[in-house]
Amino acid sequence: MQNLENKDEVKVHKLTINGGKTKLGEAENIQVEIFAGQVISIVGPTGSGKSRLLADIECLAQEDTPTKRQILIDDEILDDEARFNLEGKLVVQLSQNMNFIMDITVEDFLTMHAKVRLVKK
Repeated sequence: MQNLENKDEVKVHKLTINGGKTKLGEAENIQVEIFAGQVISIVGPTGSGKSRLLADIECLAQEDTPTKRQILIDDEILDDEARFNLEGKLVVQLSQNMNFIMDITVEDFLTMHAKVRLVKK
């Protein structure tokens, strides 16, 4: 993995989600790969685990969350230093209620979000 001392220099090309356990303790026999630049939608009914999946990605789970999922970055298992350097930079989470942004353009919304995330244009 690239130098993690300078957070601005870290480039993530691929995120891999290795399945863990369901709420019922059953194995999630799945591996999902997400590549840089992809836009992913997670949909499902209330209680299906959408927020838990996002939380596992956000904290870069290493089989240490309730789901026992593992998140790999560029096919590598992350040590704690890498996890803390990247924490909070991989997920964009939108609320179920988006009424507060209904009157702005998509471009304005993305610009606002980029500023919050300290992303340079």
